[in-house]
Amino acid sequence: MLGWDAEAGRYFARTIENHGFARDYTMTVDGRTWTLTGEHERTTYTFSEDGRTQEISWEWRPAEEWAPLCDRTAYRIG
Repeated sequence: MLGWDAEAGRYFARTIENHGFARDYTMTVDGRTWTLTGEHERTTYTFSEDGRTQEISWEWRPAEEWAPLCDRTAYRIG
């Protein structure tokens, strides 16, 4: 779920996974780049100019610093 928190003056994202994880993220938008930052992980979505592709880069924080987790590419079909 994506939304705007008027009280905090920021975008947010909330996710629930089939493994039982529920996460809350602060979301920033800069042009075609969305960044979601949570307590344990963060991700950057970069949308192509034509809107058909997303480059997704995940990081996690196992200790004090962020570390790479995985990269994905999503394509719009149809």
